[in-house]
Amino acid sequence: MTERQAILRSVCENPAEHTPRMVYADWLEENGSPDYAEFIRDQVENRESTRDWDLLNDHWEDWFPGCKRYYGGFNRDRRTNAGIAVSLTGGGRAVFTDGFVAEMVFPTLEKYMRAVELRLWERQPVTSVKILDREPYMHYQTSIWRWYDARFLSAAGLAYELPIELWGAFHDMNKRSLVRRDKSWSFDTRDAALVGLSLGAVALGRHAVGLPMLSEVPA
Repeated sequence: MTERQAILRSVCENPAEHTPRMVYADWLEENGSPDYAEFIRDQVENRESTRDWDLLNDHWEDWFPGCKRYYGGFNRDRRTNAGIAVSLTGGGRAVFTDGFVAEMVFPTLEKYMRAVELRLWERQPVTSVKILDREPYMHYQTSIWRWYDARFLSAAGLAYELPIELWGAFHDMNKRSLVRRDKSWSFDTRDAALVGLSLGAVALGRHAVGLPMLSEVPA
């Protein structure tokens, strides 16, 4: 593992910590990437300027080669006023907070699984995931929202089905008392079901690169 890889791993292991991010910024400046270092520092220190926006726009192709963004697709994240939401081609989105991607929106489950395969969590401390073609099923009699294990349904490809890898991650990140064993996960609201999916998706991405679950990371 190179020095750069070791520092990045520390960032991804501890997504709530600012110190590893600033250490990475120092490394970047010392190794010929002062603009990237400035971008991270600007976001971590929440400087009131648009310099971080300009830096990301100017250097996107160099910093994130192969990751195509929608032309002109930069917006200030309304929830924090500090993060930068970047629209990606194909309907995805990445939200940068404190110099790194904190949230990913994937247009399809296939795109998400591809990101896991490409080891995204080695490079970005993503803590929130949305998958746009996955929608929990609402049982009309009980108003309970459910995700189903795709192995137990006869019709494949339904929006509320989850593949076995992601299903296993649910067991790691959600309360086991909520599970209807081997068939479905149940939640009281749609929002709670989507949060559950996010937790499972992040857990699977971290597991794929050997990172501890977020619940195991000291506060």
